[in-house]
Amino acid sequence: MDIGSFPQAVRALHEGRAVIFPTDTVCGLGVAVAFSPSPRVLYDLKRRDEGKPVAWLVGSAEDLTRFGKDVPAFARAAAERFWPGALTLVVKASDEVPEAYRSAQGTIGLRMPAAATARALIEATESPLATTSANVSGAPDTPTLENVDAEVAAKAGAVLDDPSVDPCGRASTVVDCTGEAPVVLREGSIAESDLFAALFGEAVEPGGAKGRERGASEGRTGEGPASESLAFASHGGGCRVNALLWAPPSRPVRGVVHLVHGMAEYIERYEPLARFLVDRGFAVCGMDMLGHGRTAPSADERGHIPPDCGYRAILDDVHEVRRSVSQRFPEAPYFLYGHSMGSFIVRTYLAEHPEGVAGAVLSGTGNPPAALAAFGGAAARAIIAARGPAHRSALLDRLGVGGYSRSVKNARTPLDWISADEREVDAYLADPLCGFMFSAGGYAVLSQFVASAVSPETARRIPSDLPVLFVSGDEDPVGERGRGVRRAAALLADAGVRDVRVKLYAGARHEPHNDHVRARLFADVLDFLEERIDG
Repeated sequence: MDIGSFPQAVRALHEGRAVIFPTDTVCGLGVAVAFSPSPRVLYDLKRRDEGKPVAWLVGSAEDLTRFGKDVPAFARAAAERFWPGALTLVVKASDEVPEAYRSAQGTIGLRMPAAATARALIEATESPLATTSANVSGAPDTPTLENVDAEVAAKAGAVLDDPSVDPCGRASTVVDCTGEAPVVLREGSIAESDLFAALFGEAVEPGGAKGRERGASEGRTGEGPASESLAFASHGGGCRVNALLWAPPSRPVRGVVHLVHGMAEYIERYEPLARFLVDRGFAVCGMDMLGHGRTAPSADERGHIPPDCGYRAILDDVHEVRRSVSQRFPEAPYFLYGHSMGSFIVRTYLAEHPEGVAGAVLSGTGNPPAALAAFGGAAARAIIAARGPAHRSALLDRLGVGGYSRSVKNARTPLDWISADEREVDAYLADPLCGFMFSAGGYAVLSQFVASAVSPETARRIPSDLPVLFVSGDEDPVGERGRGVRRAAALLADAGVRDVRVKLYAGARHEPHNDHVRARLFADVLDFLEERIDG
């Protein structure tokens, strides 16, 4: 058996051919959905009945709601608990799933693998992998390459090996998530009892009345508000902005909360906060800004923001989302919520478009000296002049976020500074849509927003009657453990903003909404919003 290289495997997938690769369960045989119109090549290699559907390996938990529709809460909870891992969730297929890959019932099986090789292939092809075990139909599963049928291997486009992957040798557990309660279709690596204990706190009858009663009592079996796409052409960067709206399905909207995310992440990371607010009558919206999430045209372009137009385009894109949602809910009070880089964007936006804003929440923000912000901008422009705007500079990265990793003593990972909750840190590290390095252009635009936000002139343009709530972990290095947050609040107060509040959460770090204080934060934000509505 000839073992190929990673580039060879990616090339074969781009050509619509099947590739054999190790996963955390068994050896997989897969095609890139974006380059293969149907799973026929898999059926031919395995000599398998075409009526049997093929599950997809996906790159992130967010793909569950991207490729699935009407995904119930218990399915989302299962993905949160067991992904990446050996759990396949069968859901109703969304419009993004080609007909050829759907079952006769219109469903699709989705799994986020734990094996780095599989996720790297997904990332490199920017496509889910329709994957089955690399065995001839009816033969035993193939835990390792040694078990792969020689004829199947010879006909595959490439065969990859990765000694670091340790397959468990058992197929994934498959769960039907299309009904009122989960039904285990195949018990594999994850025991049925462990699955239900994790979801409902105790062993329950799969798909039975006890499961439905337990799930309903804890609010886990409802479908929950699905996000609606508000995609539009960006005002700069030549791309299409991925924008989303969550809204209460059958009740009046009390207010709108517009989320602006932080650096090197994307809007769907805020779905827990969004769903919390939607359950309490608020509509929530937001977008992946330029160079982020699904707005970035490709994986290579994540972190790159054009320096010539990016600053203006991001502000205009934020305003475009607001315009669209305000037309939908013209009577609802409108709030802005910006986190980290998003907080600097919101501070700048409020100086330009304060009319009609009922209040603002600024999370994970800071207030570095103006000279430091100017230095960062000058350094980025110097790199751009020498190497071009798309260049990724280790120097700029050290000046930007590199120092934060040293803020946590005896850190387990370089990203422990974002949260004291290890699960959140691990999820961030495993997410291909997070943690990328900014380009020189990206850092130039970031520096523009920081310089604008810390400017007294910007603060003076924010209306004096606009309520502002600052929220931050008291161990957040971006906010200098609270000192920078207080300086930012003082800047607004000195400029005449009358209602400025600061809440620092003990022991929390940069992302309080993804930390152990999240419940208190959610409640505090809700109190702030309701006070503005009821007052």
